[in-house]
Amino acid sequence: MQIKLKLFAAFKDLIGKSELDLNFEEGATLEDLKNYIKTSYPEVNRLISISKFAVNMEYRDDNPVLSNNDEVTIIMPVSGGLI
Repeated sequence: MQIKLKLFAAFKDLIGKSELDLNFEEGATLEDLKNYIKTSYPEVNRLISISKFAVNMEYRDDNPVLSNNDEVTIIMPVSGGLI
């Protein structure tokens, strides 16, 4: 099955692309995708653990089974302060 991974901020900078088209076996989960990223792009390992994930534009804190043509987005933590 095909998954589109959308990358922003530091992920885009470190990986060098704004999106990746990835192929996984049927039944793959979000955790499988995270492990693939950690293995394929070790420079982002630290960021994976502090980031949130959205599947088809919905935040997911669980470990859903992915479906063909799902779009997964990695959302970096945001910090701010008073001006």
